[in-house]
Amino acid sequence: MLKKYFSYLKTSEVFLIIIASAVIAIFYNLKTFDSEIADAFTHNSGIEIVQAILSVIVDFIGLVLFFLLASFNKILLRTSLSITFLISAVALYILNKFGTILDGAMIANALESAGHADEVIDYWLFIYLFFCALLPIVLIWCLQLVSSSNKLKAFLFLGLTAVLLLMQIVFREEKLVKLSFARYSPSSYAIAIYEYFDRFYSQINQAKTRHSLTESYEFHRQNLPRDFNVVLIIGESLRADHLGINGYKRDTTPLISKNPNLLNYVAKTDFTTTTRSVTSMLSHLNRNQFIDIPQEKSAVALFKELGFKTYWFSSQSSKEFHNGMLNIMASEADEYFFRDRLQANLHSSKIYDEALIPHLKAVVEKGGNNFVVLHSFGSHIRVHERYPQNFAIFTPECKSLPNSCEKEEVDNSYDNSVLYTDYFINSVIESLRNTKTLLIFVSDHGSFLGEDGVYANGGKADENSDAVRKVPMLFYMTDDLMRDRFFRQKFRNAAKKVGRQGLSHDNLFDSLFECAGIDSDLFDRNQSLCQNWK
Repeated sequence: MLKKYFSYLKTSEVFLIIIASAVIAIFYNLKTFDSEIADAFTHNSGIEIVQAILSVIVDFIGLVLFFLLASFNKILLRTSLSITFLISAVALYILNKFGTILDGAMIANALESAGHADEVIDYWLFIYLFFCALLPIVLIWCLQLVSSSNKLKAFLFLGLTAVLLLMQIVFREEKLVKLSFARYSPSSYAIAIYEYFDRFYSQINQAKTRHSLTESYEFHRQNLPRDFNVVLIIGESLRADHLGINGYKRDTTPLISKNPNLLNYVAKTDFTTTTRSVTSMLSHLNRNQFIDIPQEKSAVALFKELGFKTYWFSSQSSKEFHNGMLNIMASEADEYFFRDRLQANLHSSKIYDEALIPHLKAVVEKGGNNFVVLHSFGSHIRVHERYPQNFAIFTPECKSLPNSCEKEEVDNSYDNSVLYTDYFINSVIESLRNTKTLLIFVSDHGSFLGEDGVYANGGKADENSDAVRKVPMLFYMTDDLMRDRFFRQKFRNAAKKVGRQGLSHDNLFDSLFECAGIDSDLFDRNQSLCQNWK
C-alpha cells in the first residue's frame, strides 16, 4: 500500500544520495556541531568555528562518496542508506541521552551487559528509531528510483575526491585547522565499530583461552560469614614517601591516620607501568614468573568461581591500556565499567575517584558475598586534574605538565592529590560501616616529581628508584568483621607485619584470599599478610 502511494514520487539516485547525505551530516550531528561552536565562542576562536563547519562538510562529502560507490546496484544503495540511518538514529539517541559519542568501549560494554539493557535505555530509543530510522527507511524503499548516468556519478565522485584531497593538502600545509570529522556521525560510529573489532573483540576472544586456577590448585572456604565483602582499591602513581602516615613533612593523610583498624605498610612494586603492575598484582605469579599476558585467569575470576559476586569499577579510561589486560580482567567480573561510562552517566568530563563510591554502596546494600575492585585515578600525571579545587590546599599548583612547572608547584599539586586520595579512601571506609568487609589499598607504582629532571614513571635507567618502586599498601577490617574471632586473629597476624621489610606486590594475591578465609595449597608459599609467618 505504502509502496503504491510513494511510487508516484520519483527521484534520481544522485538526488537521493545528496539529500540523504545532507540530512545525516547536518541533522544527526546538530548537537555535536552546536557543542563545538559553543566551545569555539567560549575560547573566542574563529579557527575552531571554521574547523567545525569544515568537519561537517567533509562528513557530507564522505557520505556522498560512499553512497555513490554503492549506487551501481539499487538494492545495495537502499540497503546502505537504511543501515546508515538506523545506526545514526541509535548514535543520536546515545549522544542526547548520555552526552557522549559512541565508541569502541561502549560497544564492548553494551554487548557484555546485554542482559542489563533495560537499565540504560528508555522509551525515547523507540521514538528515535521511529522518526529517525523507520520513516526514512520506509521512504527510501518506497520511492521510485530513476537511474542516474554513470558519467554523472563518475564526474561527481572524482570531483568530490579532488575537493577532499585539496582540502587535506591546504590545511595540512598551512596548518590552518585540524579537521575533527571523526566526532561526526557516521564517521564516529564507523571508527567505533573498527575500534571494537580491532581492540575489544580480540581481547574478549583472548580472555576465553585463559585457564582457571582451580584446574591447578584446590581452594576451600574456611570461615566465610554472610554478606561478606572484599574490596581492593588500586591506587595510581602514589609513592609511599609522600604520605603523612609514613612520616612525610606534610600531613597528607589526616583522615586515615586516625583509623585504629587500618594497618599501614610500604611495599615494593614489581613494575612501573599501570598495565603490567595491575596485571601482576591480580595474578598468582610472582615477579620472577610473570609474563605480560598470563595464561591463568586473575583474582577477579577466582573470586567469582568461589561464589562471590564480582565487580570492577574504574575511574580510568579503558582506552589507555596497551595489551588489553585491564579490559580482559575487568570483563572477568560480573559487572564492570570504566571512566567512559561514568562520564556518560554523569554527563561530565570531570570525574573524580569519589564517583565510584555510590556504586560500591549499591553493591554492599544488596548483600551477599562480593569482591569489588575500585581502580582509582589517584595521582596520575596532570595531577591537578585528579582532585576537586577545594583540595588545592598547597599552592601555587602546577596546572600543566610537570616538566613545565617549578619543583614547588609540582610537589604542591602532587600533595593535594595525596590529600584527596586520603579523603577518597576514608570515604570508602565510611561507606562500609556496619558491614563485614576486608579492604586492601595498594598503589600500582610511584612517580618521579622532578628528581634529577625526571618525571612520572621515568625510564629504564630510573626503574629501581624508590620514587617509583616504593608504594603504600593499607589493610583494613570493619568493626563488624573484627567481632569474629577468626578474622580478629587474621588482623593480629597482619599487624605483626607492619614495618617489616621486603613486602611487595607479590604479597597481594595470597592476602586477598587467605585473609578472607579461603585456604589453598597455593598459599603454602607464605605470602599472605594474615598468615603466621615463621
